[in-house]
Amino acid sequence: MKKFTTIIIVAFLAVSCSKSSSGYLPSSSNDPTAKRQEIVKVRLISDWQNISLRSVNVNGANQLSGESTLTQVISYETGMHKKLAYVKFRGREEAIYKPLPMSYPTQIGNHAFDFTLDFSTFKIFISNPEHPGRLVVPEDFSGFQYRYIIIPTEIYLGTQVDWNDLPAVAAALNFSL
Repeated sequence: MKKFTTIIIVAFLAVSCSKSSSGYLPSSSNDPTAKRQEIVKVRLISDWQNISLRSVNVNGANQLSGESTLTQVISYETGMHKKLAYVKFRGREEAIYKPLPMSYPTQIGNHAFDFTLDFSTFKIFISNPEHPGRLVVPEDFSGFQYRYIIIPTEIYLGTQVDWNDLPAVAAALNFSL
């Protein structure tokens, strides 16, 4: 009797244990015959992009907006990935890299840069929160380039790197600036 009980307990433990880090999720917890679906993990690093900006008025505030379409539509679990974006512009002697969102000082005040990134579009927004009614001129930011990165959250949390330092990020993720 003891052998039979032990075998049942071991079999029960083997069936009831699940590994969330294994890369699989159950498709339905109510359907015992359902197959498990594989979680898609994406690692996508774009090239530098020149994004054409245009003036738009959003609720009485002037801002610049521009977008780039991803070369291929991608599908991934958004809650399991981290989206990062960076801007590159010329300093006095060399390129300067900054993470987005960021604040950029100009003669007419600080400009706020932000971004959105979905499955098919990368969008940039530039506003002047100190003077929302003042026109933001696209030519002031014409030499700026943008890049996005999508990586699994486990890489983002598990990699010892300053994510605000793009050269360090490039070394950690093995890509060129």
